[in-house]
Amino acid sequence: MKNQNFTELEQYARKTNRDLARLFSKKQKNFGRDLPLARMTNGIIKAFVLRGGKRIRPFLMYCGYVCAGGKDNSQILRASLSLELLHSFLLIHDDIVDRSDVRRGGPTIHKKIEKKYRGKLSIKEAEELGKSLAIWIGNICFLDFYRLMLESEFSDAQKQKAVSKINKSLESAVYGQLIDILAGAKAMRVTERDIDIIQELKTGKYTIEMPLEAGALLAGGGKRDIKILMSYSRPLGKAFQINDDILGLFGDPKKTGKPNDSDLKLGKKTLLIVKALQRANKSQKKTIIKCLGEKNISKGDVVKVKKIVVQTGSLDYSMKKIASLVERAKETIRKSHFANRGKDLLIKTADFIGKSSH
Repeated sequence: MKNQNFTELEQYARKTNRDLARLFSKKQKNFGRDLPLARMTNGIIKAFVLRGGKRIRPFLMYCGYVCAGGKDNSQILRASLSLELLHSFLLIHDDIVDRSDVRRGGPTIHKKIEKKYRGKLSIKEAEELGKSLAIWIGNICFLDFYRLMLESEFSDAQKQKAVSKINKSLESAVYGQLIDILAGAKAMRVTERDIDIIQELKTGKYTIEMPLEAGALLAGGGKRDIKILMSYSRPLGKAFQINDDILGLFGDPKKTGKPNDSDLKLGKKTLLIVKALQRANKSQKKTIIKCLGEKNISKGDVVKVKKIVVQTGSLDYSMKKIASLVERAKETIRKSHFANRGKDLLIKTADFIGKSSH
């Protein structure tokens, strides 16, 4: 997704990137020269984290903080950096599970390590080493997330509430991922209702709800604030995931940073695919089923699936659903008690997510 001239997000992303670079540089100096492995690992994480990303989660934490009356922008910026490290932890592990070679236009961590050791080990040994080291490098990102959050200068009570919220959202994301993996492995039949559950668990709670509510809790926000943010985040999270699925099939790999056949290779039952299967004729259905989970899918077959998704009206259905979900989220904020600055940020965020696959 491009930032679609969303100035506030672009500005916050620049600040986030600047402070993340400083964070990694400071950490590198603290290791000294006696810990070459730690220095190498820090360099790998730094390159991965700074390679790209919209920084939507740190920005949403800031938005939640502003909506709940927060004033200390420097402290919320530092706390929000932690969410990029948390996200990197999940991405690194997710790339291993999905057997992905590319992330954000460059090699995934496990593939980068595998390449480094290919000349010294057998191909199989290099692959296994890449996965093993990447898992632990991801764990370092997770530890840094907690360290950054706990070192922020908010009260212990505020930090405890925010971390508790993050933990609950992470647990939901894990269950959503488990369902997604089972669905991709054809171990369960998937309906549109199942897609809704996956979207809520994997994306709604983790990507939208968690950073917004954690930011509000760090500002000392109350139940009224949290209830509104929850009502806003649920539909917007679903819209975000549908957008991501559209980009996963129709997006330009040069812009998205990942191939547009990976979801098909993994056999992912996205809304696009489930709706297309519901509406497809026998021939179209046979083509989709043949391509789902096909590790060596051809470019021609990818084009065929895209055409079917368009011909069955699945793409149009998904786009209209995004528009409806975004409008629901915006209406929640329009009716809220939040100050104009908070309302403006959340309405612009909803519009940005709604237009990101256009």
